Amino acid sequence: MTNRMRTSVTGALVFGAVAVIYQLQRHRHGRGADAPSRVMTIGKPFDEVERAWRDPTLRRMVFAAAPQLAEQVSARCRPATPESWGTEVTLVANTGGAAGAVASAMPRLARPVLLNLLLRFKALVETGEIPTLTRNPAGGRRIIRAA
Repeated sequence: MTNRMRTSVTGALVFGAVAVIYQLQRHRHGRGADAPSRVMTIGKPFDEVERAWRDPTLRRMVFAAAPQLAEQVSARCRPATPESWGTEVTLVANTGGAAGAVASAMPRLARPVLLNLLLRFKALVETGEIPTLTRNPAGGRRIIRAA
């Protein structure tokens, strides 16, 4: 075997080992290779954000559009760096169960759903309400009528 071949084989083995270690670390931390997730910083202290996530009333409001996902989505909270920025929240779609199977099969569809849930949670924690357009007049129609 030539030196060039040895170098190629060694490089391939190292790359493969790194890939295996990476997948094992993801699996150990509860995320499969395809577990979709979204991260966002919420401008509130860690304790307050964690308490809000565990509050069943607030969770019902966050998951109002998709209540079947409430048990399939988990959150990991940690203080943001620097801590004055608030709390970093990561929503992860669990790959167990029916909704998790869909999330792992179609991660491109699950990520926007997680983003929507995360935006609803952020708005609720920071302002106390989730913004909606249901009671607002449709401004676009007024502009068209005026023209």
